Amino acid sequence: MARTTYSSVLSELLKLLERYAPGIHITEDSQYGADLALPSVEVMDLVNEIEDHFEVTIPLNDIPSLNTVGMTARYLTDLLGGDKTS
Repeated sequence: MARTTYSSVLSELLKLLERYAPGIHITEDSQYGADLALPSVEVMDLVNEIEDHFEVTIPLNDIPSLNTVGMTARYLTDLLGGDKTS
């Protein structure tokens, strides 16, 4: 990613999620369990993939607070020191 913005992180995150929820319309407000029907094992696989893709480490105690795709994108943008306004 050339420039770290909320929009760019969200876009990359949505691409990663396509594998986990094929055929489901995913938005910022999509919840991993309720909307995307991801079991906890797949959520952990997704977290590992996110960590590898963005080259970050997400502490286990932070994961429960990342309920939606948008919350995760904001968290990653902040972690990467990016601009959350664009």
